[in-house]
Amino acid sequence: MDNQGILTMKEAASYLRITEKTLLKLIKEGRIRSLRVGNAIRFIKDELTEDVRAENLTEKAHARAK
Repeated sequence: MDNQGILTMKEAASYLRITEKTLLKLIKEGRIRSLRVGNAIRFIKDELTEDVRAENLTEKAHARAK
C-alpha cells in the first residue's frame, strides 16, 4: 500500500466533507475505523469508504423500516 491510501484526520474529514470533530465522534461511536500512529490518528482510505457505505446502507434500511 502506498501513502496515498493513508489519510490524516484533516484529509479524512475533507474527503468525507465533515468536520474533524464529527469524525472524532464517529470514531468514538465505532462507526469509522481508524489507526493510532503514536499520538496521531490515521485512516486507510479504502476502509473509510467501506465504513461510510455501510453506514449509509444501514441508515437507509432503518429509514425504510419506519
